[in-house]
Amino acid sequence: MDLSEHATMMGKLLLSFQCLEYALRVFLYDQRDPPHEPLAPGTDLDTMTFGVALIKFTRPYAGRVEVGFREELSKDWMENQIKRVLAECAKVGRAASSGK
Repeated sequence: MDLSEHATMMGKLLLSFQCLEYALRVFLYDQRDPPHEPLAPGTDLDTMTFGVALIKFTRPYAGRVEVGFREELSKDWMENQIKRVLAECAKVGRAASSGK
């Protein structure tokens, strides 16, 4: 798999997760599963925007979990992460070429 195909597959995977998140939100609101209370009259989930986010939950305690970390995966965030990872790759390259 080349880099372009890999990037495309990652995008498809991310979109699949977004689809799953949307389907779960609709299901939970329909079931009125706490904390998903009934939506206000006139609210349409199809018009609501849910960004793509990286979410880490805490370990379960008393049957519940909390969001321990949440980061919106914006274009700026992705560009910064790409730069960060490439900088780490460069460090490995420098260490390899110096014989350490």
